[in-house]
Amino acid sequence: MSEELKPCPFCGSDPRKHITEDRYFFILCEKCGCHVAKRSPDTAEEFWNRRPIEDAQAARIAELEVERDSFVRLPQAKGGGK
Repeated sequence: MSEELKPCPFCGSDPRKHITEDRYFFILCEKCGCHVAKRSPDTAEEFWNRRPIEDAQAARIAELEVERDSFVRLPQAKGGGK
């Protein structure tokens, strides 16, 4: 799978991939220590990149943009007066 890894969710640094001697796949932020360890590299990447709050916010923004775009735009008044 080898997804591009998102930055660390806590400090924004770029993560590093590591494999241990007992075949655990680590994704580690060397700056703050945040990490994910799984037996499969695909699963480790999936867990690292999972951002449920961001995903929910993005979905809601998309819904609101569709709703916004459904409104009829009224012409602007000329002169900007009262």
